[in-house]
Amino acid sequence: MPIDCIHCPSPAFVPDESLLRKNLELIASVQKDAGIEIILALKGFALALVCVLASGEKQKIQTSS
Repeated sequence: MPIDCIHCPSPAFVPDESLLRKNLELIASVQKDAGIEIILALKGFALALVCVLASGEKQKIQTSS
């Protein structure tokens, strides 16, 4: 669903879900092909959406404040 950024408060961080999914799929592919584990480190202000999508891609997430 497109977001009307004109009505967003400023400043605002508006992620593009399709690009986020594409990046998470790339990370999962590299992880599988290289036989390694990639941990996503997010600051405390990270959006819940990022955590939900990353967990769907079976990514390990470390958060901090």
